[in-house]
Amino acid sequence: MHSLPKLNIFLSSLNFVLAFVGVLFVTSIFLPVNSDVLGMSRNVTIPYRTFALFISLTVIVVNINKSVDKLALDLKLFIFFWIIYTIRIVYDIYYSDHTFMYGPSTSSIVIFVFLVIHPSIYSIIRSYKYINMEKSFWWILTIISFTNFLIIINNQEILANYIGYVRFSGNMAISTIALGHLGATSIILAIYALIEKRLKNITRLFLLILLFSGVVILLRSASLGPVFSLVIVIVFWIYSKNKLAFGGIVSILIVGVLGIVFIDQILNFIEIISPLTKNRLSLFIYEGNINGRDLYYNNAFNTFLEAPIFGKQFLVFLTSTTYDYSHNIILDVFMGLGIIGGGILIYFLFSAFKKSYLLIYNNNHYYWICLILIQQITSNMVSSAFYYNQLLSILLTFIFIKFKHVSKKMN
Repeated sequence: MHSLPKLNIFLSSLNFVLAFVGVLFVTSIFLPVNSDVLGMSRNVTIPYRTFALFISLTVIVVNINKSVDKLALDLKLFIFFWIIYTIRIVYDIYYSDHTFMYGPSTSSIVIFVFLVIHPSIYSIIRSYKYINMEKSFWWILTIISFTNFLIIINNQEILANYIGYVRFSGNMAISTIALGHLGATSIILAIYALIEKRLKNITRLFLLILLFSGVVILLRSASLGPVFSLVIVIVFWIYSKNKLAFGGIVSILIVGVLGIVFIDQILNFIEIISPLTKNRLSLFIYEGNINGRDLYYNNAFNTFLEAPIFGKQFLVFLTSTTYDYSHNIILDVFMGLGIIGGGILIYFLFSAFKKSYLLIYNNNHYYWICLILIQQITSNMVSSAFYYNQLLSILLTFIFIKFKHVSKKMN
């Protein structure tokens, strides 16, 4: 009987960790970088998703009779948001006039929402008290390190001296954007550990290697979204660490001025690692090129204007028969749920930023969660969608229930 609490802690922690690195690690082991075999990635991802679902359901069952603290308003609104967003997704795919919207790609969204996101959210609500955060951090860090190693071993051109204008993906299931976010996460967690943890020299060396591999992977993915999210995380981190708001603003201004002054040198350094990333960043910085995102943003905003109260549809139509997500979660939600759903989204995202600021300001032992949360939110401002991001929903749930009451510590 004494082993049951330990088993619960293990399963609850494992359930938490899998959301961070599960798919990345498993596919890096079993999938090649590329292949002509149709649907090969599903032979790996479907069994993994089944295993992860089993872990989530097991955690729910084990903790079903355990008490849960009263849910705060932001978490209640977050759950309500997911209820109405799910209704919108199901209605649009199966019952709306856009019958051509029904198909394998959209049906997979429904499957992901019901079998991945919903169980994940509820499992965190039931088990958050039993997640070992310290062990989870080191598990995540170690698994990310192995994943980086496997990706580099399987695709050794990533470390080539000259790669030209090439974008790298992790494997058949890890896109260039996902690979870029893996690199950004490696950088964030490595820097956090180096700053906040008491470490042996061998561990510091390990973290420096992880930091280096993260920089290489991030830049050679040639995805701007992960670079953008990393910059936002660092800026938010610097601001939140300052005990005076004015000091935070001054620190950001100093960093910004240095960035402007040395922008050419920064771009030249990036060019050494990835000429394509340097080229894409230069186009964005000097010409405002956002890689065609403006078409998505304009169409999504116009769709919102057609039904601003309750929303019209959760996908943006690029032509009369082609559709996609808008590459911005705020536009996605306002387009699909109108100002009602959009207002709820803005409220709980603001709450997430506020709690993250306070946890970093207070130097909470586990504020690394906040850094990854900010990364996930900002990355979804330029790529992906809410219903594709399991980790974002898990982190929001965890922050809202674990840190229900957070206030600024007075020194």
